[in-house]
Amino acid sequence: MGFGIAALAVAAALSGSTVTDHASEPLAGSQDESRLDDIVVLGRPLREATVAFIDEVAAPVEGSGAAAWRQTLCIGVGNLQREAAEQIIERISATAEGLGVRLGRPGCEPRVFITFTIDANETTRAMVASRRREFRLNMSGANRGGRALARFQNTDAAVRWWHVSIPVDIDTGIAANRGPGDTPFEASGDLTSPNDFGDNRRIVTGSLLRNDLRDDLAQVIIVVDVDKIGAVTTDQLAAYLTMVALVQIDPEAQPRGYDTILNLFDHPERAPASLTSWDLAFLSGVYGAEQSQISDEGRLGAVAAAMAHSVRVQQATPRD
Repeated sequence: MGFGIAALAVAAALSGSTVTDHASEPLAGSQDESRLDDIVVLGRPLREATVAFIDEVAAPVEGSGAAAWRQTLCIGVGNLQREAAEQIIERISATAEGLGVRLGRPGCEPRVFITFTIDANETTRAMVASRRREFRLNMSGANRGGRALARFQNTDAAVRWWHVSIPVDIDTGIAANRGPGDTPFEASGDLTSPNDFGDNRRIVTGSLLRNDLRDDLAQVIIVVDVDKIGAVTTDQLAAYLTMVALVQIDPEAQPRGYDTILNLFDHPERAPASLTSWDLAFLSGVYGAEQSQISDEGRLGAVAAAMAHSVRVQQATPRD
């Protein structure tokens, strides 16, 4: 289900627009607020704060848990100078590897593709028009639907993204839903009705207490409008792209009050210089939680609990 863009991987023809490269320079008015003692706002208990944060920023497909990369991850960047592109790829790769994600070898087909453009709406519409079936898979639980896709093509945001995820058997990793063109799960020998072509969904369990499916990220498309990113540093942009490449983030999230790189474009004056301890705890929560609960709330609650645990571990770790 690749996007057909292997030629635009790490060693692609990276040219054109650039990102302001001040990786070591802080933004005017920014502060180092990565101290864990300060990240719980308004005196709320840690678990309450993680639940509220995840409720604000996470955007899983309806009826699904928070998806994560379980297959080999390969990242491609297009239309950017080589040095900046490699810095972004290295940042995402290093963070993903720290979460236990397997990384692809050089020349692999990108599953995360980031393109830089001066007209993001036009670029995005052309991408969707030419490969619409790769954005809207005819598969339950794969994406957030038509309204979200319309917003993806028409927004003033500096960065936009589109996630495709697949529900799979938590034990075998086999897709629970049959994708377009896939072999039927159980085809009948007599093709006299649509049902004879086989089931579209594999029934994994009948349990009312445990969900035996997990949600795996399969593809992420990110489009960056270079005319709208402002004077962000390469480190900041790479950190922001890391978050949206590895987790299903709500494009309309407003996580003000939290020390997170996700505030980069809405509140640049208060944005951190890179991924914060809070961001890393959130990523650890998504990738470390066992989302076996039946309800959506239960699965996101498991992520919140894992995130809170990660924060406590960081707090207990001696600092240099």
